[in-house]
Amino acid sequence: MQESNTQDLIFSFKPLISVVVPTWNTPEQFLIEMIESVLNQSYTNFELCIADASDQSHVKRILDNYADKDNRIKIKYLKKNKGIAQNTNEAIFISKGDYTAFLDHDDVLDKNALFEVVKTINKNPDVDFIYSDEDRVTEDGKKFFDPHFKPDLAPDFLRSYNYVCHLSVIKKKLLDKIGYLKEGFEGSQDYELILRVTEKAKKIIHIPKILYHWRVSQNSVSRNPQSKIYAYDSAKKALKEHLNRLNLDGDVLDGKVLGLYKINYKITDSPKISIIIPNKDHKDDLEKCIKSIIQKSTYKNYEIIIVENNSIEQSIFDYYRFLEKTYSFIKVIVWDKPFNYSSINNYAIQFAQGEVLLFLNNDTEVITPNWIEEMLMFAQRDDVGAVGAKLLYPDNTIQHAGVIIGINGIAEHCFKYSILQD
Repeated sequence: MQESNTQDLIFSFKPLISVVVPTWNTPEQFLIEMIESVLNQSYTNFELCIADASDQSHVKRILDNYADKDNRIKIKYLKKNKGIAQNTNEAIFISKGDYTAFLDHDDVLDKNALFEVVKTINKNPDVDFIYSDEDRVTEDGKKFFDPHFKPDLAPDFLRSYNYVCHLSVIKKKLLDKIGYLKEGFEGSQDYELILRVTEKAKKIIHIPKILYHWRVSQNSVSRNPQSKIYAYDSAKKALKEHLNRLNLDGDVLDGKVLGLYKINYKITDSPKISIIIPNKDHKDDLEKCIKSIIQKSTYKNYEIIIVENNSIEQSIFDYYRFLEKTYSFIKVIVWDKPFNYSSINNYAIQFAQGEVLLFLNNDTEVITPNWIEEMLMFAQRDDVGAVGAKLLYPDNTIQHAGVIIGINGIAEHCFKYSILQD
């Protein structure tokens, strides 16, 4: 890509991008680097809108100096510090752009950040929300590290972690409609806004490029998660309100580490689950599977349908008889045609009495007692059609933890063979 300030000339639509920044006693070098990163953008149709609540004189001196040299810089000096949410809103209030880009006062933009945003807008004129990948930059601004390569919009992932974060760009019309940053979510005000944006945005696009450099300073959350515990309480509050707006009944819990969250959706009633297991011989594997279901499962309203497929070992038929004699909720049906996983399961469905179908291989074992509940709470949501679980190999490495489209030209399991980390 050519590094030229005329790059914006190639666009048929040249929106004004408002880069909004709340400043408060920003260290001199950080402030200069932030401003320079905006002024050096290869796309030039922008305005830098700063709301300053500082009580340190160097900030006003630097801001005035830059504003005198470049009329794209607009500054509003606040009489008092209203907090980051309201200070950011003050910067939005003086903006006139078509889209609003959010920048923290000590961070820096990649020189082509706005160019990539506008290129995306020109390809997708109806886009409401754009976000990019990001990394971190050392306090001295010399080293970039810890790149964060993000997925496209993943609502359930977003409800467990604010992976969107920086760079976030919102169409101004949508921002005006949903409202700006809210007080009462200190430390997670951006997360709260992003959740509201995703509820109303008609089109959301992820730019898979690092366009934002998040400064790691001594007291920043990015370096020390313990420095702002209140931010995590604010995030849980934002998530709960998000669920309420979507009429989703669930409890927001702390995850295993700070900054991660888990939502336990409420299960409606107690629907019967039909567990369908194709099987041919392998009595030992099937027995381990069945025992683990019966002995470990905390959810009890289920039936097990074993689909016998051309077994030849007497031991497995003896085991079938034992199961049907011992457990009223287990039945064995026969598929005597050649093995075809899809056909076998489709055949079994006609015998199922449950409201929810659970397809299980005969060589699996339950390791988490509430495994059925964990999947059922998602399966009952109107926006969910199918639910999968994390599968582990016997050595505790990952067999399956979701599928990513595009790997090997089609799709592939992600994190396969990785060591499980709690």
